Amino acid sequence: MAVSLSLRLFALAYLHAQLASGCYTSIFSFGDSLADTGNLLLSTGSNGTRVGRLPYGETFFHSPTGRFSDGRLMIDFIGCAAFMSDALFLVGEIGGNDYNHPFSAGRSLTEITAMVPDVVRAITSAVDELIGMGVRTMVVPGNFPIGCSAAYLSRFQNEKRDSYDPRTGCIKWLNAFAEYHNRLLEEELRRRRRRHPDVIISYADYYQAAMEIYASPQDHGFGESPLAACCGSGGGDYNLNSTAGCGEEGSSVCSDPSRQISWDGLHLTEAAYKVIAGGLLGRHIMPSISRVCPELNWTVLDNGDGYISSS
Repeated sequence: MAVSLSLRLFALAYLHAQLASGCYTSIFSFGDSLADTGNLLLSTGSNGTRVGRLPYGETFFHSPTGRFSDGRLMIDFIGCAAFMSDALFLVGEIGGNDYNHPFSAGRSLTEITAMVPDVVRAITSAVDELIGMGVRTMVVPGNFPIGCSAAYLSRFQNEKRDSYDPRTGCIKWLNAFAEYHNRLLEEELRRRRRRHPDVIISYADYYQAAMEIYASPQDHGFGESPLAACCGSGGGDYNLNSTAGCGEEGSSVCSDPSRQISWDGLHLTEAAYKVIAGGLLGRHIMPSISRVCPELNWTVLDNGDGYISSS
């Protein structure tokens, strides 16, 4: 299990501000494929990974950029929302792959649950290292509700009926696992706030921000089959087949990604990331980083030219 994370192994996104005023001049994002804006593609080349081929990137960029989605990620929406005189660090999402791989390999829930403290310890070690380097504002996200992920729903589709949440169709015990990870992470972040009162350490609640979509997908503009992957193969409830992943021969893409939450089973569509980013700039981040940037209204507004601005 790859839990011994170090800063030099994180995917790093460094964005310059597009705004004339704000609170941060730059934003650093550390994380896995949910936050990677192209570093894997840069390091492996276009032939080394399917993310270097269409349909990845088709919605906004119209070509692959190394983002694991059809378009922009949450960091793209948040990164251009506001900053001026200091740097904001987004530390995550981290830990997802430490669970994805053993779940895919058939490890038991008991075994994987025992890994959670080590994964959380690796995340908070990164937080400690950044604080030691002088970072004073950071956002640390929790995990998504993996029980709503098309990849997990497909992997465990033979679950008993009572394993599913009748309201959302998500697998309850998998979501309970994600909540356990998030509780442990929040506890560790509270300890660090007490230890470093001069550092703003915000917790980004990816779980609740995403669950709002899964609970009421039509209210957010998504279609009647919100749990199915837009890009995949196999049809069925989740449109996934392990023999042909998104971007591989035999896969296909839905006609309108903006109506789907899931892009390729594990990653979300640009439309879903935009909705979640809006929630993270509002009530789903604790404590709110707007307290250090009160002059900006932290909302996600797509002005049509590709950049996200504050209002």
